[in-house]
Amino acid sequence: MAAFKPGENVKLKPCGPVMKVERQSGENTYFCVWQNRDGKTIGNDFAVDLLAPADPADPADCTCGLKGWLRRWF
Repeated sequence: MAAFKPGENVKLKPCGPVMKVERQSGENTYFCVWQNRDGKTIGNDFAVDLLAPADPADPADCTCGLKGWLRRWF
């Protein structure tokens, strides 16, 4: 099980949006924030097992291919 620190970039497995860990909200959960496409900041709690480290500068960080498919078609 991974442990994250406030300020770290994470994503939902396998390739959710890049989020920032704001705080540990429970024994195995983290409160993360991200911006939607309108620029509004959204936040939610996620189980640690659903999160993976993320590099916002790496467009190839998506392991399922969804982001690449969206870039090609939209």
